Order: sequence, then structure tokens, then C-alpha cells
Amino acid sequence: PFNLHSLDEKFTKDKLKSCIKMILTPQQPSEEDLNDEAFLELNQEASDLYSVLHARFILSPRGLAKVYQKFLGGVYGTCPRALCDRQKVLPVGLSDALKMSRFKNFCPRCEEVYVPKARQVNIDGAAFGTSFPHVFLKHYPMAVILPPKIYFYEPKIYGFKIAGKRGSAFFEPPKGNVKIVEESL
Repeated sequence: PFNLHSLDEKFTKDKLKSCIKMILTPQQPSEEDLNDEAFLELNQEASDLYSVLHARFILSPRGLAKVYQKFLGGVYGTCPRALCDRQKVLPVGLSDALKMSRFKNFCPRCEEVYVPKARQVNIDGAAFGTSFPHVFLKHYPMAVILPPKIYFYEPKIYGFKIAGKRGSAFFEPPKGNVKIVEESL
């Protein structure tokens, strides 16, 4: 009942009851239902209601536990950045309002938002909400290992270090009493 609180502001009372009934019914729609314009409109309203209820559910302890299991399984994918070392990502919406944008992936290591690789997935971002990853990480701080690994990049050509490259962090001055003379043009 708490998840239904203040939904009458977004949905009319009659449509709310019809949408809840449609969500909870185990029956598949028939061919004539799929050709009925009123049914399709009600189906879209039910999808919107389900998205709002889903966003509320995943913030509950049971919902967080279910998402944690999916997170451990890598259901949402991994971060595309090489320095994140294939960190598992979390779903996030860029808006809490319906029909504003699709869900995105949030990397807890680099704290960036990415478009998911599976672009055919058409899930509204409001189904996850803007605060979900942050609540998740407060509840499961061990989900990400911080800070990220530090990789030292060493420029090489065919496996050999580039020695003496001016301005390079790997520039080593010659040993002994040898002076470096710069040529001027």
C-alpha cells in the first residue's frame, strides 16, 4: 500500500485500479485486445505505473537485495573504460519523470554515466530513478573497490621504450659529465 501512495496525482483513480488489475493478471492479451485502441492505451498506462512502482520497490531492502544479486551476476554490464578494469555497472535514470529518457549505466568506480551497449532495450529511466545507484552504494559499499587501479603507461614503439623524447615523463638525462645541447633553428 505504501508504494501506491500519491499515485493518484499521476493517474486517475479509475485508471489506477484498471492498471493495477492489468499488472496483476496472469492472462496474456488476446488478438482482439491487441487491436483495440483503448486496450493499448490502458496497457501503456499500466507500463508507466509499473515503472513508477519498480523505482519504489528497488529502493526497499528486498529490492536492493534482488538488484545486488543481479549486479554480482553482471546483468547490467561492465564499464567501457579500460581503467575501470571491467567494473560492473548499475542502472540509473537521468530523470524521475516518465518518458524523459531511457535508462543509462552508472559506473561506481569512475562515477560516469554511459549509454548501455544493448541499445534495443527500451526501458524508461524513471523505472530506476536518479538516486538508485547512490542508495545502492550506501547500502552495499563493498560492491566497488576504490580507488581504481593505477596503470602506468609507458610509450613504446615495437616494444622498445622511447628514450630521450623531449617533454616525456620517461626522459632520462645522460649519465656523467655529458651536456645536452639543444639545436636552434
